[in-house]
Amino acid sequence: MSAVATKVLDAVVAAVRGLYPGARVRRRRNSKETPMVSAADSLPMFSVSCGEPESVEELCGGSAPKVLVKYPVWVAYLVSTASQPNTADDTPDVREKREAIRRLLHRFPLSGVPELNDVFAGTRAAFAPGEAGKAVVASVVAMTFETKEIRQSA
Repeated sequence: MSAVATKVLDAVVAAVRGLYPGARVRRRRNSKETPMVSAADSLPMFSVSCGEPESVEELCGGSAPKVLVKYPVWVAYLVSTASQPNTADDTPDVREKREAIRRLLHRFPLSGVPELNDVFAGTRAAFAPGEAGKAVVASVVAMTFETKEIRQSA
């Protein structure tokens, strides 16, 4: 994981903890290595991870060759449910948490990450992550943080 990606994840975790002091917030290494929720996790909780690897696009123009690097970050709010999870579990509390996180991070200058020049947000309604053998509902805010970097020559 790049230094910028690490700084972005750390800053998002700090921002969520600042918004919800005392809430459980776990930083996952990535979605493939670490499950979103484990049997030992106490819910409700937030899970912050890189949704997928960063993407890189060439930029044209300017005096130095640059690339646009996009860092996808998922912030999931996980809650227990009494039954098989479904879209009805997208409760007012779940929606409020998802919207509050989106508002916090969208166009928010992340503390300690001056490299960022833009951020985009998307949300996902409640779903069951299918992990840990327990009834869990996850609601995800999918953020994409962008930087412009000098292209490294080979």
